[in-house]
Amino acid sequence: TLSAQDSINVLFLGNSYTSVNNLPQLCKNLAESAGKNMTTASVAPGGYLLLQHAENAQTLENIRKGCWDFVVLQEQSQLPTIDFYRYEYMHLGYRSLCDSIKRYNTDTQVVGYMTWGRRYGGRQCEDYGLGLQCSADFIDFDHMQDSLASAYYQCRELFGGLTAPVGLAWKRVLGESAIVLHSSDNSHPTIEGSYLAACVFHSVFWNESPEELWHPESISNETASYLQKVAYETTLDPLETNENFSPNDDFEIYNSNGNIVIDSKSAKYALVIVYDILGNKIAETEMNGVERCEINTHINKGVVIVKICDKKNSEIFVKKIAL
Repeated sequence: TLSAQDSINVLFLGNSYTSVNNLPQLCKNLAESAGKNMTTASVAPGGYLLLQHAENAQTLENIRKGCWDFVVLQEQSQLPTIDFYRYEYMHLGYRSLCDSIKRYNTDTQVVGYMTWGRRYGGRQCEDYGLGLQCSADFIDFDHMQDSLASAYYQCRELFGGLTAPVGLAWKRVLGESAIVLHSSDNSHPTIEGSYLAACVFHSVFWNESPEELWHPESISNETASYLQKVAYETTLDPLETNENFSPNDDFEIYNSNGNIVIDSKSAKYALVIVYDILGNKIAETEMNGVERCEINTHINKGVVIVKICDKKNSEIFVKKIAL
C-alpha cells in the first residue's frame, strides 16, 4: 500500500489556496520530519478553475509524466457553492482531469482538496462566461462550508479517488478555538490555516497522524499539537468512508421501476432537485409534511444525482442513483 512506502510523488493542481504559504513545501517538511521523502510539483495560478487546468499546457505536461502517486485537485474557492457552475464547470473539469491522469498512470490516486468557506459566509456570485450566477446567501462560515463539503464528496462519488477534508478540519478548529485561520481578506489562509491543510494532507497521503512532527516556528507547540490532532481525527470521520457522502438518516432514496422514490421519516420540508450526470437539472419538487415523493425523470437508463435541501437552501443529502 502507499502508506507503507517511504517515498511518494505528488502533483498539486489548484490556485492561490495552494500557492499561498507554499502548501506543497509544508507537506514536504512534515514528511521529511517523519523520515519520509516527498517529491512535489505544483501548477497553481491565482483564481484558476479545474476546467482551465484541463486545457493548460503546463498542467497537461506534468500529468503526462505519469510518475505521480497522488494528484491533488483544488477548485476555485467559490465555484463549488454555486450550483450552476458546480455542475457546468467543476464536474466537467474534475472528470476531464481524472481521465487524463488515469490515461498516463492507472495507479495514481486523485485527491480532492476540499477548501473552506469565507469567514462570514455571504452570497457568492461569479460570471465565468455563462452569465452571473450566485450561491445561496450563506448565513455564516459553517453554512458555506457545508456546501463546499457536499461538492467535493459529490465529485469523489462520481469520479472516484480520495478527499482531503481540509474545510471540515477548519470548521472544527474555528468552532472550538480562537485560532485565526483566515487572513485579513476573510478568504485566504494564515500560516496556521495552511499548516492545518498540510496536516490533513499528511494524514491522507501516509495514513498516519502528523502529531509530534515538524511545524513552522511562528506556530507555538501547543497550537501545532492541536492542529495536528484535529487534522488526523478529521480524516478518520465516518463520513470519509460513507458511500453517501452527505448522509442524513431522515431520507432514503431509491429507484423503483425507473422512478426515483424519496422516503422521509420526519416529513419535514425538503426541496428535491434531480440532475443528470452532466449536471443538467431535469426535475425539481418540494416535500412538505409528506413521507413519500415519487419522481419520473423520463430517463430510461443512466445515472442521476438527487440533491435535497432545507429551507435555507443548504444541502442536507446528495446521492447518485442508477436507473
